[in-house]
Amino acid sequence: MTASLSLCSYTYNDGHLLHGLLAHLREWDRLPDEIILVDDGSSPPFALGEEEKILPVRLLRLPANQGIVPAKHRGISAASGEIVLSVDCDSRLSPDFASRAVEKLRDPAVGMFSGWSGVSLGDDLFTRYSNIFGDIRKAETSGPVDFIDGAAFALRQSVWDEAGGFSGHDRPLGEDHYLCKILRDRGYQLYMDIGVQIRHARLLSRQGYCARFWKWCGPAWLKEAPPELSLPEYYQNFFGIPMLKRCATVLRHFPLEFLYFELLHMCFIPLALAGAMGAAGRIPQGSAAALRDGLKQLFTPYPLLRRLLKADCLQSGALPLPPDTVPPAGEASRLACVCDWNGVLESMAYFERCDLLEQLDKEGIRNILKDEAAHRTDFSSYLENPGQLGAISR
Repeated sequence: MTASLSLCSYTYNDGHLLHGLLAHLREWDRLPDEIILVDDGSSPPFALGEEEKILPVRLLRLPANQGIVPAKHRGISAASGEIVLSVDCDSRLSPDFASRAVEKLRDPAVGMFSGWSGVSLGDDLFTRYSNIFGDIRKAETSGPVDFIDGAAFALRQSVWDEAGGFSGHDRPLGEDHYLCKILRDRGYQLYMDIGVQIRHARLLSRQGYCARFWKWCGPAWLKEAPPELSLPEYYQNFFGIPMLKRCATVLRHFPLEFLYFELLHMCFIPLALAGAMGAAGRIPQGSAAALRDGLKQLFTPYPLLRRLLKADCLQSGALPLPPDTVPPAGEASRLACVCDWNGVLESMAYFERCDLLEQLDKEGIRNILKDEAAHRTDFSSYLENPGQLGAISR
């Protein structure tokens, strides 16, 4: 007898993506027995269309936005199916994803099932760039893995209950890492089937991508920054030099506009680090201003390029993170000196010497803005309260 299947999905002000997921169910070879939809405080509230009302839907409304972790916990916990398939509203699954999940989860040793997280849908410049150089997780073979992305996963309701869901997780993100660790610690196998895919329907703006990247990775970057290195050294060793090497590939094989996206990351990451570390008392507050002044001087001869970088850095600003520890005694002399960003700025000046900044300013930026005007990007909660990162010029 086939196990009953519950589909759970979630929306916060991106209801068109959830409507798209419901329409996508027509392609599935195994339909859910029930559908739990969590409206996480959308304004206006999410409403089913007339055709959608014939589906076995239960709509759970949260009175105010709680965040993705509480929304997922509420939805999955409310499911009555033996198998629960959690799917973010912007994920689109292979037609046989659900049936293969139900089949694989018949094995009691398997605690969680998912597929390969593939490309984003869309033909705009930034989506094409992020599909090549973004954070797509690839696997070569099917089998046990250490981690399954939270975009789409299936598990038995009994396993969810045994793990306690996300009830022990108090952070706004990282619930997938949390649940995977609990299941691994309990001896369950996490299984990825690369024969089924997860594609992403949300078209992120470049600003939303930066803000998301910072919120996902920023805390770890700040925690891992070696105290013996200055911030410019840390940035250059772990970010700047690898990105410069990648730029060689970009310039050989891809449109010039892709270089702008690399430059945006080269500006955004050190500005975000300097702003957060300054707020935490780990470096002088003036270090971020010194970097902004240096970037302003570098890009002033290229007004279109400078204005777009300034606007993008402002819109995708990183939230300052509170300090975990007070700087130890003896650090006062190091903190008294503003960081020396000359090496970082000199590495970016390479593009000026090759006339690439001038090419971007004369042609590339116009192409990016024209492409942006022709495509609609989707709502991103990461841009709602991005914080004050600062601009390239004051």
